[in-house]
Amino acid sequence: MAAYTAGPGLGERFANGPDGDIYFLGYNAPTATVYKSTMGGQITSHSLQSGANPLDIIVGPDQNLWISENGTQTLAKLSINNQLTEYTVGFSAAPGAMTLGPDGNIWIVEGTQNAGYVSIVNGNIIAKFVY
Repeated sequence: MAAYTAGPGLGERFANGPDGDIYFLGYNAPTATVYKSTMGGQITSHSLQSGANPLDIIVGPDQNLWISENGTQTLAKLSINNQLTEYTVGFSAAPGAMTLGPDGNIWIVEGTQNAGYVSIVNGNIIAKFVY
């Protein structure tokens, strides 16, 4: 087994990208990073906004990577072509764990007591908070 050094503050969340690469999060306050590792061990990185404190990363129904940014109460979308878009979607608390639901929406835990989902419609997101 090979070990690769990517940087300080590596998170616990990994995602299998639609391109066959592995994506994972790093946070070394206030710097937040999404790392991409090829199966050959080449690691590249993409910076998130300062203070983002990313908590989770998943592949969405649009085949982009979605990151919950707990520190800035936002969501980030990262394409496999390294196009980053960050969204403010009206969280009243910090977004945390995410999963892709059977309905095709991204379900998100918000704070410690709320949950909601994000629908992606024509490249735009619509947030609904249900609890």
